[in-house]
Amino acid sequence: MNDFGAQYYEWHRDIGMDYLSHGCWQDSLALMLWDAMQQEDYEHPLALEIGCACGALVKSLKSVFRNAIGVDISEHMISLGRQKFGLSDKELIAGSASNIDIPSGCASLVCSFVVLEHIPPDEIDAVLRECHRVLVPGGRLFLCIEAIKRGETLESHMHDPTHYNMQPMLYWGKKFQELGWVFDVESYDRYARSQHTFFQQYRWSTWTLLKP
Repeated sequence: MNDFGAQYYEWHRDIGMDYLSHGCWQDSLALMLWDAMQQEDYEHPLALEIGCACGALVKSLKSVFRNAIGVDISEHMISLGRQKFGLSDKELIAGSASNIDIPSGCASLVCSFVVLEHIPPDEIDAVLRECHRVLVPGGRLFLCIEAIKRGETLESHMHDPTHYNMQPMLYWGKKFQELGWVFDVESYDRYARSQHTFFQQYRWSTWTLLKP
C-alpha cells in the first residue's frame, strides 16, 4: 500500500513542508555532499537520492554533479516534480527503492534524508542491498535517519503515522555492519567540518558509509 500520495503531500504542504519548494538549502546540501563525500575522486560522478519526493534536491544535485537521479514510491509526487523542475522520467523515477531501474555500479553517491524510518522493517535489507548494488566499488552512502536516541521514547517520534520503522541508533549501526557497509570516518569528518551545515541543526542521526 502506498501511503505517500496526494494526501501525504498536501498534509506536509499545509504544515509548511512543501516538497515542491526549492531554495538555498538544497543548493547548499548538494555542495556539501559533493565535498564531504569526496566526489571529486570519481571519473563520472552520479548522485542517486532515495525517497526524493518531488525532486527538489535532485534539481540541485544535477547542477553540482551534472548527473543525478531520484526515486520515490509516490507517483503523485514524482509527477508534480517532473512538471515543476523539468526533470525527465530517467531523472525522477517512480518506484520502490528495493528495485531501482538503473544499472549496477553506476552511482558514486547514494543519499537519503529521513526516509528509512518510513520503510517497513521487513523491506529494509532489500533497500540497503539495492543501494549497495547501484554504487560503484568505493562509492559512498549518506543517510539522515530519524532514530530513537538515549532518553527518548518511541511515542515522541510518532508525529508521522508512516514512521513504520522507528528504531534506536544501535539497530541501524548493527544493520549496516551486517550488510557489509564500512563506516566512512573520513567523509563524516568532512561533513562535520563543512561550511554547508543545514542538516547539523536537526536531531536526525547522520551516517556516512562506504561500499568496499
